[in-house]
Amino acid sequence: MRRNTMAEPIDQEELASRYRRWETADLVRATTAEASTYTPEALAALTHELERRRPVPEPLQDTLGSLEGRLRGVKGLLALMVFAIGLESVYLLLEGIRDFQRYSLVNAIIAGLINGGLGLFGLFSCRLLLRIDPRAPRAATAWFILVMAVGVVSLAVLLLTGKASPVRALVVRLDLLLWLLYLQVSQRVKITYGSSAQPQIAEIAAGFE
Repeated sequence: MRRNTMAEPIDQEELASRYRRWETADLVRATTAEASTYTPEALAALTHELERRRPVPEPLQDTLGSLEGRLRGVKGLLALMVFAIGLESVYLLLEGIRDFQRYSLVNAIIAGLINGGLGLFGLFSCRLLLRIDPRAPRAATAWFILVMAVGVVSLAVLLLTGKASPVRALVVRLDLLLWLLYLQVSQRVKITYGSSAQPQIAEIAAGFE
């Protein structure tokens, strides 16, 4: 449980149950490199769970530290994803401006707000990702879900008007789906932003309900 400015009751049994499901490598990382980001209660529960397991051999700790050093930072596929979000966000902002030249005033305002809002949110997500902010993976996940949802609705309208084929509808923004899956399973994302920062699609989607 990361630090929170609001006082909330801590359920020690819930913490213990949660950390039992963590991998040993994640427990080691949380009690060392990320210790300052957890509340004292959570850190105590993490330490207790780590002590409950077999002692982590020093060679394993050295190996984990070396691996984390190589995977930490906005590099590789993570850097490519940030670039893709930034590029798409700029495109959406430009589309928001062009909407006022292509549609009537009411439709232009609606389309412009959607495209412009997604563009601004995407640039905000890029900023969080580059600043190594723990909120970044969840923000990026929410952005991908929103862009995919808007794309599906737009294609549905085009299908109903006969301006798009079913084949195109099936492959709508497959790249966004791949990036969503990357955020879920990437070890670089987990190490760079923290184990508890790695988002779950179901949790993010539930937030829109």
